[in-house]
Amino acid sequence: MISLTDTCMYTKLNSIKTLAVLCGALTFITACDPQEDIVAPSEPSLPPAETMMPDFSLFASMSPDGATPDGATPDGGRTQTFLPNATIAYLNYIVWNTLISIDMALPVAAFSNSFNYDAEYDAEKGQWLWAYDVTAGGDTYQAELIGKIGDESFLWEMYASKKGDDNFQRVLWFSGASNFDERGGNWIIYRDAMSPKEHLQIDWTKDDQNSLSIRFTSLADTEGSKTPRGSYVEYLLDSDAEFDVLYNLFFVKNNDLPEDKLIEIRYNSNSKIGGIRSTQDFQSVDWQCWDSQYKDVGCN
Repeated sequence: MISLTDTCMYTKLNSIKTLAVLCGALTFITACDPQEDIVAPSEPSLPPAETMMPDFSLFASMSPDGATPDGATPDGGRTQTFLPNATIAYLNYIVWNTLISIDMALPVAAFSNSFNYDAEYDAEKGQWLWAYDVTAGGDTYQAELIGKIGDESFLWEMYASKKGDDNFQRVLWFSGASNFDERGGNWIIYRDAMSPKEHLQIDWTKDDQNSLSIRFTSLADTEGSKTPRGSYVEYLLDSDAEFDVLYNLFFVKNNDLPEDKLIEIRYNSNSKIGGIRSTQDFQSVDWQCWDSQYKDVGCN
């Protein structure tokens, strides 16, 4: 027969064992020594540099020498049927590429430099910081790229301070998110140092080393803009395809354009053969093509 004393002893032993198990579990979750160094989890992987500015040079040779008549300039997407097919494609490409090059100069300079530096982990804030100076347009900026691990993606914010300018301090330059598998993400580019506003949205996917898709969408509400909110330029690169470069431009109707306009361009960067499709420019839904000498030809 088990006595009352034995029962009490048994209960006490079980209680001690339970406490020991709980203590062990807590020890596994957090270090008992408050002075023990906190081990940072793996740091976020920086998105590929081309997700903010792809290699537009693949289109640079699309303009045949001497094909552009004197005085011919981009006109915000209006009809240009007096020009050869390749030149119409090139001029429409220039409209967006010029705007992007201007708007993205500082963000690209800041982000591309982050690859040259190591991040420092801030355990209190649970974030990583890439801090460095970058020079652009003759000015020097202190850049602070912050990376965090979110529930489903890496989260990014870039702040910039212009040296010698008290009105340009820790301005939000851009923000974004990238998938853990590094195959997709987005950026938001801001404008106006005094009161940052969303200006461009970049959505990108990268399936492998041979395929990249990136779209720049205008978020601008500026009166009279040639690329009102919703206008976009989309760049697709696939080295395995017959036309390894695709370039789609969409203009929302504006003061110079009575209705929305979509322009599709396809191009082989090696042979220089390509084509353009634009209903408003050609009054046709068919592709208009050029050969390796940039001469107008029928499409296959």
